[in-house]
Amino acid sequence: MENPWGDLPAEPPYVLPIDHEAVAGARDLQLDALPVPYVGDPAQAAVYILALNPGLAGEPERISADAREQNRLGLTFASTYPFWSLDPRLAGTGGYEWWRPRLQRLADEVGWDVVHRRVMCVQYLPYHSRTFSASRLRIPSQRYSFWLVSEAARSGKVVVIARGHRLWTGAVPELLSSECVALRNPRAVFLTPRNMGSEAFGLVVNRLRQPRP
Repeated sequence: MENPWGDLPAEPPYVLPIDHEAVAGARDLQLDALPVPYVGDPAQAAVYILALNPGLAGEPERISADAREQNRLGLTFASTYPFWSLDPRLAGTGGYEWWRPRLQRLADEVGWDVVHRRVMCVQYLPYHSRTFSASRLRIPSQRYSFWLVSEAARSGKVVVIARGHRLWTGAVPELLSSECVALRNPRAVFLTPRNMGSEAFGLVVNRLRQPRP
């Protein structure tokens, strides 16, 4: 399936042309911030984390130029680090500070270089918002994200549903018959043995340790 995110406008509001009609009038969306439909590279990722949507991005003028550049490059899988939110140059930014503690336990096992390359997060809704009140929205760009997750499930990659289990399995039925893990506490998206169960955590670690086919 063709990636639609190369068509994102260069200036706000940052809404894909195919999504304009669907998001018109939607409340609570922060469209002056670059969307984050996913972070990572599907060509390298062995483990997918499924979330709901990116939270508020802060004031656009306070987001570093490096963060904006990597965000935009990441839309077409061209960022310097595949999991670009953890790019060391972005230390101190909201995305870096949010993700690093949540993936720290995995990094303790396999190293940050493996986490950067082989973990991917896909958001159910790509646009920033304060809450997930927009959960009833179905927008055209989601088809690409759902396709990425479907392909991951079909190819035997490990999928961790961090949030929105019913939404994700409804959108991607292949998840019901795949190696799919649900976090015990979806409000705390920490990939740890306690939050995943030792067996599931071990599955994720082992998959990350395996060489790419």
